[in-house]
Amino acid sequence: MSTDGERVQHVNPSLDLPTPSGVASALVHTSTVDAVVAAAKVLTVVLLMDLAPSPAVAVGGLMAFAIYASNKLVDAEDETNAPARARFVARYRRELAAATAVATVLALALAATAGPLALALTLLPAVAAVAYSVRLPVVDRRLKDVLGASTLLVAVSWAFPTVALPIVWVDGAFTATAGVAFTFYLVQTAVAFEVRNVRDVAGDRAEGVRTFPVVFGTASTRRLLYAVDATALALYAAATAAGVLPLAVGLVFAVATVASVGVTRCVDTGRDDARICLLRDANYGLVLLVVALAA
Repeated sequence: MSTDGERVQHVNPSLDLPTPSGVASALVHTSTVDAVVAAAKVLTVVLLMDLAPSPAVAVGGLMAFAIYASNKLVDAEDETNAPARARFVARYRRELAAATAVATVLALALAATAGPLALALTLLPAVAAVAYSVRLPVVDRRLKDVLGASTLLVAVSWAFPTVALPIVWVDGAFTATAGVAFTFYLVQTAVAFEVRNVRDVAGDRAEGVRTFPVVFGTASTRRLLYAVDATALALYAAATAAGVLPLAVGLVFAVATVASVGVTRCVDTGRDDARICLLRDANYGLVLLVVALAA
């Protein structure tokens, strides 16, 4: 026979409501944050270049979601490098795979309406993702395992479509301002990729993946990234002085780069690396806001 307490517990089970931190983690683990950031980058280019609004912004977000989510579905290193994410993906694998498929179809269908070049630009990150993860038939190696090549591949395959897709969509011209914007996103993406490698050095070493932190150590990798960001700062200063960038945009590019240096300095030092790296994503929101106000 059940006691009164057992009957009350049966009738009034506790509700397992999501917490704010749980919702935030889900947005990160499902690549929703990645999608929003990617869309914000494309919108920034639209405003900076004074382009007509187009579905390129949505396409950028959808493809980022699809590619980052699909990568999480197959990334074996997550078991070591990001166990919380690996558990989340294992629990919701079916739903995440379905959402990835839908996002891919929508992005490609939209891009196809703008012509073959827009479609090719949309596919570029996906092609790079395959080359990054799959052994290529001739060399029998993954580009992921080639020191430096993986960073360049990832950075170019994301930065170039971010800038070129909205331009191609409206038959615009690739100007000097577009070139500086491409450099900004190229450097930000490359540095972010290597900072992630600093965080993931244990898992990469266990899997035999050759990254700069694995080969040269984290201290040397930090110094290299500082040098890359310093070079980018000099370029933004020169572009602003030459009138290629509005003063406000040159300043916010510089602020985002200084913040990038701070992230590189703080990651893998006993702090919450996931939260620190999210600050870099927040930079893109700041850049979008300043560009929108300066437009």
